[in-house]
Amino acid sequence: MIDRRVVKLKARPLQRPGFFVWVGGIMNPKNRIAVNLPLTELWDDSGPLDFVRGRPLTADDIRDRLRTGAIQFVVAQSGQPLEWITAENCFTFWKAVVQSRVVPPDAVRIERPAAGQPAWPLNAATYRLEDYPDENAFHASEWVSAEGRVIVLLEMEH
Repeated sequence: MIDRRVVKLKARPLQRPGFFVWVGGIMNPKNRIAVNLPLTELWDDSGPLDFVRGRPLTADDIRDRLRTGAIQFVVAQSGQPLEWITAENCFTFWKAVVQSRVVPPDAVRIERPAAGQPAWPLNAATYRLEDYPDENAFHASEWVSAEGRVIVLLEMEH
């Protein structure tokens, strides 16, 4: 554990304004962004949360969870803070944004072939971003706390 009284925060700006590297200090959790996907932990404004990644989810799995009761969505997008969707808005968010963009768990992304090149065959184990609305897709996974609370993490690919 780092003694917060001893550590002095120093920030060095990166090439893009608004992005900082913290040297020898502790970042305020409110400023934390998703850097690498898939995530290895979840956090909120208070800091890291005690959740463990569970199984990947299909669109049908999420639909079943919505039918059985309250669900909590969290959206992770590289370079952005986690977006926590309130329980009251989850169904609307599912219908408007998520439902048509969930990638099958074991599908492998293939790129659009260059002009004049033969197209890759699409099957259940492959997908292309251009086949999803606005070329945005979600990889869904279940995260479970020690108390049994479940969160559905949606990691956006675009």
